Amino acid sequence: MSLSPWRPRPKFQDSEDDLGKTPDQKLYTVTASTTPEKKGMWNWKPIRVLTHLGMQRFSCLFSVEVESVRNLPASMNGLRLSVCVRKKETKGGAVSTMPARVLHGAADFEETLFLRCHVYSSASKQRLRFEPRPFLIYVVAVDAAAELDFGRSSADLSRLVQESMEKNSEGTRIRQWDTKFPLSGKAKGGELVLKLGFQIME
Repeated sequence: MSLSPWRPRPKFQDSEDDLGKTPDQKLYTVTASTTPEKKGMWNWKPIRVLTHLGMQRFSCLFSVEVESVRNLPASMNGLRLSVCVRKKETKGGAVSTMPARVLHGAADFEETLFLRCHVYSSASKQRLRFEPRPFLIYVVAVDAAAELDFGRSSADLSRLVQESMEKNSEGTRIRQWDTKFPLSGKAKGGELVLKLGFQIME
């Protein structure tokens, strides 16, 4: 589902206890390529169910606050863009922003996307180990006559949850991660600016 706005866009006056700084690369990966997604037996749902037996399950609401796409080449002015988010292991279930038109090399969105999912963990040497929960985040041209590929980036929700829990145990509260993803193809040089966050549901 897509709800806009989820909260007012901060004017960089939030305390460091509520907002995280730009995360380390370990929290997400930038694929930015057209490499086909690989499939295997471990993506088969019955197999995934079996691997989750005995693991702790967290119900999460993953949020992607899309701010803008910027630094685009002049050739993209006038195009209408949309930002999509979906679970990496499935083709369906994607959510997307309302289209925004590129003007002067930028498209502003100010919209937050939400996806519900489960994150699984197991204890190992007194530390929780999380199973990866990757999401694909990418930009599409809504009105293009031919499909344009601007690359895809992957954000691992499990790593965000683990980072948040570790920081919380140290007395630091992190709610969001400021993030920039580089674009490729005809949008090379541009970047997608957003904030990643999550809530653990009861």
